[in-house]
Amino acid sequence: MNWPVLKDNKWCISLIITLIFLFASIILAYREIEYWVPLLIISILISSYSVKRASKLTYGDKR
Repeated sequence: MNWPVLKDNKWCISLIITLIFLFASIILAYREIEYWVPLLIISILISSYSVKRASKLTYGDKR
């Protein structure tokens, strides 16, 4: 990672939300509550958006 990615507020917020959703889905799966699956899917989607944004910030519009 480089400094422009770490300075980006949207990337930091999406990383925090992804981690919260992942931990929540682990807790829900442990307690056998079925809502962990959509929460996990949402966290994967947010994570993929974060990776795409970080790539765009790092490499510009080359990719």
